[in-house]
Amino acid sequence: MKSVREFIDDLEYIGKNYSIVGLTDFYQAAKERFINIKKPIAHLTFDDGLSECYNVIAPILKSKGIQATFFINSGFIDNKDLFFRFKVSLLIDDLLSKGKLTRELEVQLKDYLYSDNEVIDRLAQDNGVDYNEFLKSNKPYLTSDQIQSLIEDGFTIGAHSHDHPEFRFVSEDFALNQVVKSVDEVSSRFNQNIKAFSFPFTDFALKKEFFNRLYKSEIIDISFGTAGIKKDEIAMNFQRVPMEFKYKAKSIIGYYNLKSKMRQLLGKDLILR
Repeated sequence: MKSVREFIDDLEYIGKNYSIVGLTDFYQAAKERFINIKKPIAHLTFDDGLSECYNVIAPILKSKGIQATFFINSGFIDNKDLFFRFKVSLLIDDLLSKGKLTRELEVQLKDYLYSDNEVIDRLAQDNGVDYNEFLKSNKPYLTSDQIQSLIEDGFTIGAHSHDHPEFRFVSEDFALNQVVKSVDEVSSRFNQNIKAFSFPFTDFALKKEFFNRLYKSEIIDISFGTAGIKKDEIAMNFQRVPMEFKYKAKSIIGYYNLKSKMRQLLGKDLILR
């Protein structure tokens, strides 16, 4: 996790090397295939809808006049539920504090997937870990009022699935329902004109047919993965550079630019679905 100072430094570097634009301008440029862009553009996005987006990130962006999109899980709004990996983390902390955590058990817990949610909940109940109390007291996610305030401050809101499964481990119909449910919630509750979606975890292994179902039915207008600087066979699906690493923006972006150039030389810079 980066400090506030490191985050600001990253913003300053990106601002010097790119024109930072909001979602509306990025979406319009994307539809035009970026033919009128004279300087490289960047759009900043933040996944998971955590409360830090409102308390820490948004005030910094606002002070610098930077627009961004916050992608939220519809099932977590107002702290109604908790991401399964957060549940596991709380369970591990509790077992460690009680001296009940073995190395083997820790590995097993960290290997749990979205499909193991019921097992995780049962283990939590057996060990007296109250996720609802954690949600109530810590409020890790954005509330409806906070989201509305972000919109009023000029930020945009996108969908990030209902409750954050990894799509490559669930059926296509289940994944599609996750997209539909979250996009409908965001669009209707928060009146967002552009139906933007960022894939939870990754869009790895998702097939062309799945994207066709999303776009031809106009379920979404634009989508985002996390594979770095790569072109995508799906015209309106854009890969992002993950910036949460401890390294500076200059190093992270430089690394991904170098990888991109190497892939271009090898003819492997396009993600084929």
